[in-house]
Amino acid sequence: MQPIGKILQAARKEKNLTLEEVSERTKIRSKYLEAIEENSWKILPGIAYIRGFIKTFSDTVGLDSQKMLILFRREYAEDVKQEVLPKGMMNEPLPSSNFFLTFRRFISKLGI
Repeated sequence: MQPIGKILQAARKEKNLTLEEVSERTKIRSKYLEAIEENSWKILPGIAYIRGFIKTFSDTVGLDSQKMLILFRREYAEDVKQEVLPKGMMNEPLPSSNFFLTFRRFISKLGI
């Protein structure tokens, strides 16, 4: 099965529409439409926006938006890695081991 972006791109080209024309009709930035066609989900602002963009894009090029959203959910679930920690915490440096040793000594003195 083709990725959703390629399906949307083929439908757009079949209607002889450029990305700029679709952008004008949908009020979605061309860079976001291009990202959808390339399945570059991380470039897009968020999952709620992606769903709205796909629905509007699909309707504009004559595709069933509900079917396209179903395909997107399957594809997105496979493509996006689920993170355990929030992104802001993932690249923070670990506290120095001296802190842990000092804290451990403090706790042991308290008898905890």
